[in-house]
Amino acid sequence: MVQGMNDAKSMEEASGVQEMYSGEKIIGEMLERKRREANFIMSNVEESKAGFAHERKAEDTEFMRTTMANLTVNSGNIRVIRIDVYKQVFNVLLEVVLSKRDESVNVLKNKINLASGINGFPDQTERQKGF
Repeated sequence: MVQGMNDAKSMEEASGVQEMYSGEKIIGEMLERKRREANFIMSNVEESKAGFAHERKAEDTEFMRTTMANLTVNSGNIRVIRIDVYKQVFNVLLEVVLSKRDESVNVLKNKINLASGINGFPDQTERQKGF
């Protein structure tokens, strides 16, 4: 009887820890989604052939400023990040970080007006990509 009570107590304690861990995972997921809400990903954006990384980044930033102006999206701060290292063989995805969620939403709403072959989609967490 005592062993059964101890087992039940251990299970209860373990489930409490599991619930806490699960709650932390949910909060972490919510925070990650909040962090990414003003971001979007661009694919098929031609990479610069410049020899230096800072030159390629400057060209990517200028491309995004021009693109956003063409989409009539008013953007304040733009930060552009290639998601992988520079490869001459193919174009690496481009992550665009804006200051406001509304700016990102406007770009995605108007993505039909992007240059031919270029696509945009929201920056999603791994969990969101799984659904």
